[in-house]
Amino acid sequence: MLAIIAVVALASIGGSAATAGAAFQNSPYETTQDGTAVIAVDTNDSESVRLQVGSKSSGYVLNATLVDNDDDGAVAVEFHVPNAGTDTPTVAAVGQDSVEDVSEYELHDPPLASGAYRLTVSGDGDQVSDVSRLTVNEASESATTDEAATTAQQTTEGPSTTASQRSTTVAATTEDSSNGDSPGFGVGVAVAAILGAALAAARR
Repeated sequence: MLAIIAVVALASIGGSAATAGAAFQNSPYETTQDGTAVIAVDTNDSESVRLQVGSKSSGYVLNATLVDNDDDGAVAVEFHVPNAGTDTPTVAAVGQDSVEDVSEYELHDPPLASGAYRLTVSGDGDQVSDVSRLTVNEASESATTDEAATTAQQTTEGPSTTASQRSTTVAATTEDSSNGDSPGFGVGVAVAAILGAALAAARR
């Protein structure tokens, strides 16, 4: 009788191990509004698993099927935050694996707002087997600073170019008026010469 109970217990344990669900690797995850998070999942011998990012309460939901094409027991995807809720793909598989059946809510005002988003993964039977979190921080300050610097440089280049052009124009005008090509200057010299000759003749 005891032997039968032991066999049943071992079979039960073995069955639980065989049906272990998918699980997140190296979680939780963190990135920025202009960044990309790499979400890795242990499939535990499942050919495919179902990933969900966000929830209705957070205002954003993405569902995707992750397919383990190389049979290594894991799938990793890149979650591109700037693309969330837009026409540009938000998730892409890393390596030989693939992403299928992607659906997500459209955002009325991209990018994805900063905050914490719930992550779930489901294996066979669509039963959630693991829960994690993706934290999205505000866009990195370096990107904002670079954009401001570029704008400032463009604004500065405009006036300096105009000032240079004005300097060139003034120099050209000064040079023209200083040479002997000016009609007014030539006539004045001729009149002065005639008057001088007349005075000399009158004195004789």
